[in-house]
Amino acid sequence: MKKMAQDIILAPVITEKSFALMSGEKNKVRRDPKEVMKSERYKRRAAKAEAKGEKIREPLPPAPVLKKYVFKVHPKATKPEIASAVEELFGVEVKDVNTISIKRKPKRLGYRPAGYTAAWKKAIVTLKPGSKTIEFFEGMN
Repeated sequence: MKKMAQDIILAPVITEKSFALMSGEKNKVRRDPKEVMKSERYKRRAAKAEAKGEKIREPLPPAPVLKKYVFKVHPKATKPEIASAVEELFGVEVKDVNTISIKRKPKRLGYRPAGYTAAWKKAIVTLKPGSKTIEFFEGMN
């Protein structure tokens, strides 16, 4: 019996780390180098460095958007099932799927153990370069 796409993809994972995967860089968004070189701050730094006889490095280009999205998936879902479910639900082309099984962790209530957090499976889905982005994550970036 074939599983439904809604049964495989349980929820999107929205964390700082997943945003870093989407934007291509951790907690930093680079500006366009042409804009940076026009700024007064850059001109002052370049003038000081030139007076000292030092070289100033040119600003880096903006980080590429990697099109990686993180989902909480069914623990027994396979990579091909996850890829087909994402393609079916969001109408995109999937390039690669990486999965990670998150182990359960002990919880405490004061000094005594109170049980465990639930174990779950995380999928990092990479889209093809020509594919459109997933609208759900679009406004969050």
